[in-house]
Amino acid sequence: MTTTQKSRARILIADDEPQIREMLHELLSDDYDCQEVASAEEALALLCTESFQLVLSDITMSGLSGLDMVPQVLKLAPDTVVIMISGEQNIESAIRAMRVGAFDYVTKPFAIQHVEAAVERALDYQALRAAKRYYENFLEEIVRQRTAELHKTNQTLRTLIAAAPLAIFALDEAARLTMWNPAAAQIFGWTEAEVLGRTLPLALVADEAQQPTWLQAALRHEPTSGDEARVRRRDGTEVDVNVWTAALTDADGAGHGTMVVMADISERKQAEARINFLAYHDTLTNLPNRVLFEDRLVQSLNLVQRHSQMLAVLFVAPDRFKKFTDTLGHAAGDQLLCAVAERLRGNLRDGDTVARFEGEEFSLLLSSINGTEDAAAVARWIQQALSPPFKVEGHELYLTASIGIGLYPYDGADAQSLLKNAGAALYRAKQQGGNQYQFYTADMNERALKRLALENNLRRAIDAEEFVVYYQPQMSGDTGRIVGMEALVRWQQPELGLVPPSDFIPLAEDTGLIEPIGTWVLRTALEQTKRWQTRGLPIQRVAVNLSARQFQRPDLAGMVAGLLAETGVSPNCLELELTESSIMHDTTGAIAVLRELQQMGVRVAVDDFGAGYSSLAYLKHLPIDVLKIDQAFVRDMTSDPNDAAIVMAIITLAHSLKLRVVAEGVETEEHLRFLRLLRCDEMQGYLFSRPLPATEFEHLLEGQQTDVGQNLSALHV
Repeated sequence: MTTTQKSRARILIADDEPQIREMLHELLSDDYDCQEVASAEEALALLCTESFQLVLSDITMSGLSGLDMVPQVLKLAPDTVVIMISGEQNIESAIRAMRVGAFDYVTKPFAIQHVEAAVERALDYQALRAAKRYYENFLEEIVRQRTAELHKTNQTLRTLIAAAPLAIFALDEAARLTMWNPAAAQIFGWTEAEVLGRTLPLALVADEAQQPTWLQAALRHEPTSGDEARVRRRDGTEVDVNVWTAALTDADGAGHGTMVVMADISERKQAEARINFLAYHDTLTNLPNRVLFEDRLVQSLNLVQRHSQMLAVLFVAPDRFKKFTDTLGHAAGDQLLCAVAERLRGNLRDGDTVARFEGEEFSLLLSSINGTEDAAAVARWIQQALSPPFKVEGHELYLTASIGIGLYPYDGADAQSLLKNAGAALYRAKQQGGNQYQFYTADMNERALKRLALENNLRRAIDAEEFVVYYQPQMSGDTGRIVGMEALVRWQQPELGLVPPSDFIPLAEDTGLIEPIGTWVLRTALEQTKRWQTRGLPIQRVAVNLSARQFQRPDLAGMVAGLLAETGVSPNCLELELTESSIMHDTTGAIAVLRELQQMGVRVAVDDFGAGYSSLAYLKHLPIDVLKIDQAFVRDMTSDPNDAAIVMAIITLAHSLKLRVVAEGVETEEHLRFLRLLRCDEMQGYLFSRPLPATEFEHLLEGQQTDVGQNLSALHV
């Protein structure tokens, strides 16, 4: 596309972030006629009255989303092309965008050259698509004309054919070329003078051994409509095209030739191939991803089972990888992963697969081995391959790896069993210090049995009333006084002692026991709150965590209302905490449940905000009252500018939405000062108190009755 052509192209920029709109306008306005809107609704309204070749749109906007807008754009303006822009850097988002009709997908933060290249491709494709639509109609008109009229001098028709961006040529009954337009000459490399009067160059056909459907139709003077084909240029390179053929007839209907129209669809085919590649490959290392690895494992298992052979699955994880990223940054970590991937790929046998399984873990499939020693030899080769230093950003890094090995048929008869057991072997290699390989062994089953025993003890613990509730105070950022408390469950196991939540909550979630445990915790916390309030102790509310399973209960609101009535606690004294993931699992259903709870007077808090996949587009629609800042951001906010910016943004966002903010994990005076400067509403953490059993927490409340609460440090425990 020439500069003159670019200047005529009109681009509509749709984004609800003014900075992004201004940046794109400044980047593109020198070459294109750009116009900006702040929402999908404005974009659709403008497209009703004005024409644009390209729409650059954000995926997530207030009101109608970019994904919902795309089909409406294509309905209003079929020749307009859409590029989606999003901060979601994953293949699923790109695939969703392509499925609704987007031509391309650009991620934020974006590089200037990526945006320029994407716009260039999109406008070229738009011009081709518009021309294609025009010439499909145009070709029908040509066919309707009688042959006698075609032979007359029709300056208008010749001008259109000469100016067409599609390759257009005609064959007579002897397959000799009678027309060859400039686009055909440009695409295929033969000039009009070289081909007119000659038979169609056989070199034009990519597979000369077999005539493609379109060529057979052209030689028989039969019509085809938009079939895909591959043809060869004069220089030997190949190009993907759509082909239309139509018979040329005279006034009596007798055929005397064929017209052929070809549209270059190479860029579209390349985009489709790229999307397909990304669906099954890791974007960082270009290795197969988990999906493709598991598919190949299933295929290999089917093969070795028929021939009674062995295969092996190896998991490889670099040791101390987090230390490298913490020291050098995530960009250096990505470079290191790419270098590891290259070495692992280096000496694989044909038929074997290396993949990036997840995170820093790689997986290898040895599709056929003679015995365990073959797998061990590969593990030793991996150790040797990784032993030379890696050069990353001017540093020499020495890397070791932990390797777990699972063997078919000994360690599993199906793909999932092999993967699980190879993962267990990897875990053991890490537990024993790394820099070694481990086969899956029977003692790993012993650990699985211990987990089963823990599950059985957990089931008995409910009936034996072995659970206790601890309470951690929530402090006012303004007054320094206790304004609430969070109820936290502990397991007092007779043989194991006090079992921390991290050891049994995930197990309770997996087994479904979290529901009866959660109900017991809620009832106990409400009963204790009522006792303290009756005694006149200063406790305004209690916060209780709800698990994802509890939140999905169809009778959740009824259960909560029943417990409030049973204990006599006012609904506005109860605050239910949910994680982002449990809410975003089904936003429509979640909104209905949350609204029902709020209508009862119960407050709702989003726990560990920022640690999940915060959907700001939905946040403003959620009936919630509180955001709890995840302690991972609070911990380093006084030393890490990024964490400080995140905390500041969350507090600003919450206050703008009229939500209360609670910061978790407040452990130092610096944390306290920083949060008070940001006007954080409430705080909790070890600076004030660890979670305490009810008797000790009661002493804390009694002490506050006589303390004016001007000094937060007086509450340290």
